[in-house]
Amino acid sequence: MPRQADAAVLLTGITSVSKSPHDRVYLHEGADRLTNALWLWRAGRVRHILVSGARGLC
Repeated sequence: MPRQADAAVLLTGITSVSKSPHDRVYLHEGADRLTNALWLWRAGRVRHILVSGARGLC
């Protein structure tokens, strides 16, 4: 079995914020990035998930 990694990097851009209603999360075709990162974490393959790539909303 491969040894455990410290972190997996999850690049953003997998959701759409321009759809309504705004109390839901709408996933783009790249959502497998999220599900794969969660699988690695739940399987104990990575200790942390580092989320990166979001636009600043300032």
